[in-house]
Amino acid sequence: MGDKFTFFKFSIFSLILFLGINFFVFYNKNKKEINFKKTEVLNLEKEIADLRRKNEILKREIYFLNTDQGIESAAREKLGLAKPKEIIFLLHNKKKASLFPKKAEVKNNFENENKAGWLNKLKSFFKFFH
Repeated sequence: MGDKFTFFKFSIFSLILFLGINFFVFYNKNKKEINFKKTEVLNLEKEIADLRRKNEILKREIYFLNTDQGIESAAREKLGLAKPKEIIFLLHNKKKASLFPKKAEVKNNFENENKAGWLNKLKSFFKFFH
C-alpha cells in the first residue's frame, strides 16, 4: 500500500514539474515574441506617421503646382523658361579653397574611411612594407 502511495505522489509531482517547466518555457518564448511584435508595431506606426507627413507635403505641392504661380515657378526652375523680353542670369557658386577643412568634411571623410572595410585597411598596411 505504501509503495502505491509513494508512486502516486511521485507521479503527481512529476506531472506538476513537467507542466510547470512547459509553462515557463512557452510563456517566455511567447513573451519574447509578443515584445518583438510590439516593437514591430511601434516601428510601423512611426513609418505610417512619416508617410502621412510626406503625403501631406506632396498634396500641398500638387495644389501649388496646379496654380498659375506654381506652373510659372516649375517652368522657370525645371525647364529654364523665361517670359518674353526677360533675361536670365545664371550664377555659379564656386567654393573657395580652405586651408583647414570644416568639421563636417572631416567627419564625412572619417566615416568614408571606416566604411572601406577591414580588408582595404589590411591591404594598405601591407603596402607600407613594400
